[in-house]
Amino acid sequence: MDASKDASDLGIIPIQKEVLLEMWDELDKSKQDYVEQKIGCLISILHIEPQVALFKALAHFWNAMASTFVFGNKYELTPTLDEYDIIINRQMTSFE
Repeated sequence: MDASKDASDLGIIPIQKEVLLEMWDELDKSKQDYVEQKIGCLISILHIEPQVALFKALAHFWNAMASTFVFGNKYELTPTLDEYDIIINRQMTSFE
C-alpha cells in the first residue's frame, strides 16, 4: 500500500443489498441463469455481511498494483478462490 495512505483513507461504501437481492429475485430463472453464466457465483456475495474492522486491518497490507497482501516488504500473499471460500464461509467455486 502507498506509504502516504493508511487505513483511515479506506472508505466503506454502503450498498443497499436488500434492493439488489429484490432485483435478483424478480428475475425469472432464465435471466438468473444468464447472469450466473456471465459472472459465476458472485451473486452469493450479496448474502455475506462484511466485517469492516477486518477490511480496515488488511488495508494496511494491500498492494493494489500487484493485487497481493505484502507483509514486512518481504512476504507476499495472494488468496486463491478456495481460500476465499474458507474466509467467507461460502462456496464461490461452484454453482451450488
